Amino acid sequence: MQYEQIRRAIVVVNNHNTLAELGHFLPAQVFQHDVSGLPYIMQVFQAVCTKVTDELVTFLTKTCDDINYMVYEGRLRPSGSKMQYLRHLEDCQHAAKECCRQNRSTLQMLLDQVNVIQGPRSHYETNLINELEMVVTDLNYFHDEIESSLRRISGVCRDIREQLDIVQIRRTSILGILAGLYLPLAFVTSFLGMNLNQFTQPQPSWRNATHIDVTNPGNFTISQSKIVDSGANQAWSLQNFFEIAIPLVVGTILAPLVIGSVIRAFLRALRRGRTWWRLIFTLFVIWLDPNLEGLQCQDS
Repeated sequence: MQYEQIRRAIVVVNNHNTLAELGHFLPAQVFQHDVSGLPYIMQVFQAVCTKVTDELVTFLTKTCDDINYMVYEGRLRPSGSKMQYLRHLEDCQHAAKECCRQNRSTLQMLLDQVNVIQGPRSHYETNLINELEMVVTDLNYFHDEIESSLRRISGVCRDIREQLDIVQIRRTSILGILAGLYLPLAFVTSFLGMNLNQFTQPQPSWRNATHIDVTNPGNFTISQSKIVDSGANQAWSLQNFFEIAIPLVVGTILAPLVIGSVIRAFLRALRRGRTWWRLIFTLFVIWLDPNLEGLQCQDS
């Protein structure tokens, strides 16, 4: 759907050049005060302007729909492709704005030349002139609307960039936690030398051994294969590994993350319940007094 809208935007922008190019082929009789060709020229301009205004309405409607869609979609699922699409749409709007300005200038030049011509005008010619003047007003309105859309695109791109920064911070935090969990485990693994006893009984393995038979006159070597117990290299058990790794993870990762919140919560509770803490401390001292007197009697 988005690619279809992009293609539509490009086609609309290219059609805007029609009216601007038409200004280079104005018949000479219009500028020579020859009124005979005036209705034909104004009819041509009216037909082209009708097509241009219709396409501009379609372009602006699709542009507003896309911008409104990107406002919510960019917050929900921000991505770089959405920013690229908005930048391409912004380029299309810049081209439409420039073509709209050129079309307005060309049409205004025609109306100025028509107003210079003196002589009676038919009712049909008057209606054509009024319609072309209304088209100039419409082109001014479209020019302002395109500028407003351009300002909205910049704001939407800024919002998507902020959402991407938030998502990147979240991903970085997750990667930091995973790295924090990995480093203590890697340290313990390297410390124990990967000598983990995974089985209860030593496991034998096949090894080749070469023996020299001294009784053999030719001193031919005899290659033999025998089973050698390789279980002696597995010295540490998984229980020892986790007994070392889990306290290390808690002390290096979880404790620094939680200790600050715990201390702040304790201080807030201490500040809010100062009366209760004083009462508890007094009761505790009273409870300790008999024990202290008993110790003093024993000393005496």
